Amino acid sequence: VKMFVISFSVAGMGMILFGLTTYWPLVIGLMLVLPLLVDLPTYILDGLQNQYIDSVEAEDKRAELLSCFNMGVNLIEIVFLFSSSVIADLGMEVCFLALGGIMIVLGLVFGCCKKENSFFSKKENASFSKKYKTLSSDTEM
Repeated sequence: VKMFVISFSVAGMGMILFGLTTYWPLVIGLMLVLPLLVDLPTYILDGLQNQYIDSVEAEDKRAELLSCFNMGVNLIEIVFLFSSSVIADLGMEVCFLALGGIMIVLGLVFGCCKKENSFFSKKENASFSKKYKTLSSDTEM
């Protein structure tokens, strides 16, 4: 979880720096590095999702749960696309500053809200696992 928070915040800082800088060598360097900085939290989040599935003992339904996680990502992406179209009218710098600020804030919120290395407490994981197994067994009949 710490690596996700750090990488998400660093990506946000890169976005802010990209929005503020006018020095062309730095702009080119950031253009080369930003895609990696933005993709790194994605890979870490994929690992966290798989850890969560393992912690609730739902390995047999991994594809379904990952598909549900992906639906949530797509919904958030739609909201960001609409938001960015509104912010884009204010100028390119404002886009990168706003996106970078949002990424840093979300990274810090995620880091402050999560305890240990799981998405939920052990009690919530056990409760989810029990409910999920009950639903799973009901649908198989």
